[in-house]
Amino acid sequence: MPSICKAYGTTADEMLKRSFIGQLPYVKKHFLPYYKRTKTLSDMYMAILMPKYIGYAEDYVIFSEGAKYEQNKGLDQNKDHYITKAEACKYVFNRYAEGLKDVD
Repeated sequence: MPSICKAYGTTADEMLKRSFIGQLPYVKKHFLPYYKRTKTLSDMYMAILMPKYIGYAEDYVIFSEGAKYEQNKGLDQNKDHYITKAEACKYVFNRYAEGLKDVD
């Protein structure tokens, strides 16, 4: 996101020009403040999506009606107009499970 890139002294355009390896120092900067509080995969995802919810219960509502809900309504699995931490992380958990299938 442009605002995050600016906070790290670069721009989104400059970041996109970097290789994945070249982006790693910025990834480290982003996650460093959260590493002691991050205990679960959903907490790791919250460090990306909404860091203030690191450590919250899986059933905690992180988005409801309003602008933030509208931006994230694709995460509302049961279409009840509430997005819990677990719902927000469902895609991540599914991808993680898929990845584990490929491990011998």
